[in-house]
Order: sequence, then C-alpha cells, then structure tokens
Amino acid sequence: MKSRQVRKLGITIKAREILKEKIEEERMKLPFALTANHLSELLGISKRKVYDALAAGDIPGAKKINQSWRVPRDTFLSWFYGEEVINKKPFKDMRRVK
Repeated sequence: MKSRQVRKLGITIKAREILKEKIEEERMKLPFALTANHLSELLGISKRKVYDALAAGDIPGAKKINQSWRVPRDTFLSWFYGEEVINKKPFKDMRRVK
C-alpha cells in the first residue's frame, strides 16, 4: 500500500515538472514586451477594449512609449494568472466581444 502511494507521488511530481517545462516553453514564445495586438489575442477581446483598459491603468506594468503601449510579458502573465501585482487595479468591466 505504501509503495503504491510513493509511486503515485513520484508520478505526480514528474507530471508537475513536465507541466512547468511546457508552461515555460510557451512563455518564452511571447516577446519580452507585449503590444496591444498581443494582448487582444491573449485575452480574446477587441483591440479597442485593450486600449481602453491600458488607458484606464487596468493592466499592470503598461507603459506608453512614443504613442505605443507595451506591457512586460512576465508582469502581464503574473497578473493574468492571479499572482499578486502590487498597487494595481484589477481589470474591470471585461465584457465578451461578439
């Protein structure tokens, strides 16, 4: 009975390691600084909604550089997956785009 639990635990740990590697691979496919186009695609909302959220300060880490918005990839992913991002408002009023 105990060896079965240990074996199960080993499989669970290995599965987590594989999942972590896959997530890291996908993360690295994204550019270091995300544009409004990237955010629109990742969030599944219109670019207009993305620009509204950026202008309202709803997406943490967003910077306007020469008329273009950029958001650091890791800051965005941390926020999106629910990790604490200090001093930022949550994305509010996100509506489904038809």
